[in-house]
Amino acid sequence: TQFTYEGKLYNPRTFQQAYFPELTRPVTIVALSSERKAETTLLIETPMYKALTTDLDTIEETARKLLDQGRNVYLAYDHNSDFVDVKTGTMSIGAFNLPPGGGPLTREQRSHFKVKAGGHAVQIVGYDVDTKTNKVSQWKIKNSWGDKMGDAGYFHMYRDFFRAFVMSISYFNDEAVTPKIQKLAPMQMDFEF
Repeated sequence: TQFTYEGKLYNPRTFQQAYFPELTRPVTIVALSSERKAETTLLIETPMYKALTTDLDTIEETARKLLDQGRNVYLAYDHNSDFVDVKTGTMSIGAFNLPPGGGPLTREQRSHFKVKAGGHAVQIVGYDVDTKTNKVSQWKIKNSWGDKMGDAGYFHMYRDFFRAFVMSISYFNDEAVTPKIQKLAPMQMDFEF
């Protein structure tokens, strides 16, 4: 119930307030819309979290803004190991020599046939930008598989993999960074879990 850290007495709540104040804020989840529309739609808002759906470009822009402010960003994606080199940490469809038609199923095909490679979540810690397009060319992610996998525990998710397999990002709520909500979904829940 109490412990000492760096010469000060804490309980779990005072330690969290001192070292992890963001944990008191609600979480925002920004997921890819099944229709892949550009509109950002609020699905659910509770005191604990807010769930939005939007398009890939908005997810990318939001993640970049958060990272530029030094914020934590977590990425959920459909992990397709056919396009991951665990030795180098490369995650890219184009990095593998594929025969014609050997690429992954499209999102629509995966949805129609209910094909899932297995969801996974990681922390995005950085990104590189293509100077010609100003789009993210690759995301640097911190995985939970230990430092013997990938690039000392980090992976490099290239744009093609991100756009094919991303499901959502999440972060501690920040109204200054949340994508502008263009319309509200008819369902809103106002209860706590």
